[in-house]
Amino acid sequence: MALADNTGCAKPSEEFPFPEIIELNVGGQVYITRHPTLVSVPGSLLWEMFTQKNVRSLARDSKGRFFVDRDGFLFRYILDYMRDQQLVLPDHFPERSRLQREAEYFMLPELVKMLAPKLSKQNSLGDDPCQSDPEELSPNADATRNLTSAGATTDVRRAGFITIGYRGSYTLGRDSQTDAKFRRVARIMVCGKTSLAKEVFGDTLNESRDPDRPPERYTSRYYLKFTFLEQAFDKLADAGFHMVACNSTGTCAFAHDQTDDRIWTSYTEYVFYRDTDVRRAGFITIGYRGSYTLGRDSQTDAKFRRVARIMVCGKTSLAKEVFGDTLNESRDPDRPPERYTSRYYLKFTFLEQAFDKLADAGFHMVACNSTGTCAFAHDQTDDRIWTSYTEYVFYRE
Repeated sequence: MALADNTGCAKPSEEFPFPEIIELNVGGQVYITRHPTLVSVPGSLLWEMFTQKNVRSLARDSKGRFFVDRDGFLFRYILDYMRDQQLVLPDHFPERSRLQREAEYFMLPELVKMLAPKLSKQNSLGDDPCQSDPEELSPNADATRNLTSAGATTDVRRAGFITIGYRGSYTLGRDSQTDAKFRRVARIMVCGKTSLAKEVFGDTLNESRDPDRPPERYTSRYYLKFTFLEQAFDKLADAGFHMVACNSTGTCAFAHDQTDDRIWTSYTEYVFYRDTDVRRAGFITIGYRGSYTLGRDSQTDAKFRRVARIMVCGKTSLAKEVFGDTLNESRDPDRPPERYTSRYYLKFTFLEQAFDKLADAGFHMVACNSTGTCAFAHDQTDDRIWTSYTEYVFYRE
């Protein structure tokens, strides 16, 4: 047995054509695992792929990794099952039926049984091999899931904000009028509450960068599987959202390598809001300084702007009503409730979380402005760090 292990660690040979450590590209997601893991379930698709003698028949990507054209996000659970034949899913896992379809494709019958819907309460409590998915154990799971996925058709909707962001680029040459084109969008990013984002965008939401986010938490790591802004706008409109603000900060030009054209880039955000009932009148202003890094290859890994601190300006009593324990009063602790202050700030840094708290309190956005940009060169690269100051004004009638 020791000799077999040594052979597995050595270079591939005719008797053992696969290395001990194997790299996989599954739908664009890269996985690294051991060969024995991939062949741990005899008769499975992976077992058939990695026990054959003709390695050349397997598809590879440009870097030589074995390529499988399936859902890269869900494959992580397939691989976990291959390791110890057990299934452990995160809480509030919304992709159970899709994972079952992946298990059928990879010919894993035992995993398919584990993922199959329970026919009775007794079965779901006594025979469920995956106790980490309480959503499946709930008798109202289907109704809840339908409410989430079809939020546009329900009469009861929670108020909230979702921000859409993108970095756009366009080329401008001497004869720019002859072939006018829209700006290029490589990726549309989504920031807001997880449950709202999933309700609006459903299967078109790519969660691979933050797959296990609880529904009541906020994230800025989701992005969409399409690149038409108008498609995103239509989905938000269908779910009852309307655009309330937009800002675009900073442009940066790079010369084309082979022509005298210049490639211009900018960062743009659109804020959408879904309304709810309103209460007593007042204004609150949210302000922040944002920064983002822009390099020559800015489209490859687009990220949201960085917010270090969210500041709050308004009447003390209103600010405390809206933000409660999430309001940091340390810079103005003894302010009377009817006085005004601009020295409060929030204990979190998600703008959409602040927007949702204001929305839950009956406020809606009425104005937005962004003033000035300033660029600093990165110490070790030729990237430039852009900063700007932005304010959002909210009102409750």
